[in-house]
Amino acid sequence: MLLPYYEEIKRTKSPVEVLYISHDKDEKEFDQYRATHPWPAIPFKEKQLRKSISDLYEVKSFPTLVILDLKHNEIISKDGRAQVFAHNDALIRSWCKL
Repeated sequence: MLLPYYEEIKRTKSPVEVLYISHDKDEKEFDQYRATHPWPAIPFKEKQLRKSISDLYEVKSFPTLVILDLKHNEIISKDGRAQVFAHNDALIRSWCKL
């Protein structure tokens, strides 16, 4: 569901990036997911870093898509996943202009 948006982000050279923070049960699961998704990921072995980021953004369920404006150090949305699933194209494109 996120892949078409990600491809558009890369095609338009938007400064937006997707970062996968795994909560997979094991490295095999992590590798299987990574094989089909092009975005960068925090390495599976970096368990403490993955946990710290999840805690920082209060991740309660999986998958979660948090939208951040790093330029202004703001959380834009903690519910990006629902917005992607709702095909809210205008909102998603606005993220690319942050």
